Amino acid sequence: MFYLKRAIYQYTFHIFAKKSGKLFNVLRLLNEREKITFKLHLLYMLIEGIVLGVLALNEFVFLKSINGSNYQLGLLFQFSMIVFLFLILINEFLKRVKNRKRLLRATAILSRLPLLLIFFFPRNAEAYDSPVYHLIYLGLFLIYFAGNLVIYPNINYLLKGNYTHSNFGKLYSYSTSLNKIVMLLVTFIYGYLLDIDNYVFTYILPITGFLAIISVYVLSLIPQPLEKNVTTPSSGIFKAVSSSIKEMKDILKTNVPYRHFEVGFMLYGFAFMISVTVITIYFYDGLNLNYSSVAFYRNAYNILAIILLPYFGKLL
Repeated sequence: MFYLKRAIYQYTFHIFAKKSGKLFNVLRLLNEREKITFKLHLLYMLIEGIVLGVLALNEFVFLKSINGSNYQLGLLFQFSMIVFLFLILINEFLKRVKNRKRLLRATAILSRLPLLLIFFFPRNAEAYDSPVYHLIYLGLFLIYFAGNLVIYPNINYLLKGNYTHSNFGKLYSYSTSLNKIVMLLVTFIYGYLLDIDNYVFTYILPITGFLAIISVYVLSLIPQPLEKNVTTPSSGIFKAVSSSIKEMKDILKTNVPYRHFEVGFMLYGFAFMISVTVITIYFYDGLNLNYSSVAFYRNAYNILAIILLPYFGKLL
């Protein structure tokens, strides 16, 4: 198994090294605004790769180190998805925000800073027999995931407004590939550290929260897109949300190919959300895997993403 892991990691880095050469050729053709945006987004994705590399093992940490129940584990994962039910409301709110830079920084502090409280979690198994720490842990990550409601739409807004259409796919795929490389490394290192000390998360997660604040701050430095003839919506937020929902219903009724796509994607989403928690429980109860092994299996997706993203990015 060790030699298989090493061979896969070496092949992954070889692929990324080849793509890096093409990246420098692409950079020469960018305008000044695209260069600034790409550099800042690349730095954001690098730091965020560290954050996501740690969080890749979050469910398994909750199950094995904190001794959370299977039901609570399901909630922890669902929190990362359920918050996006409010995207329509948040989108209407964002349309009315003039200073997105300040909003991003405030969101980073309010949603990421609470993770520093994990530093005060106990470092012995007996303390986690009480559900208090389970509930605090769930609450902290509900707040964390809620912050993504503001951050993720703004990433799309900043990149779409600063990249030309012809370069968007290529630049985004390179940034994402770097993100996956860093995430792969961090997940493996974090898993190794957890095998040495099951409670090292009490140090790592607070540091991760601090890095998450820095990453969003870097994101906020990306120049705000130059928009012409943009008017602030005059109607109320709830009226606008109601209008958006009605518009979506009309699209689903009239656009049959889009409706088929949405139904298929929704069914895929249901299967994904059900299977992720079940697989994590099976890793722990059925296979009795250690953290390093789980880190390796979680990295299988990242390895494929690193290899394929530069190719599929050209199609965007």
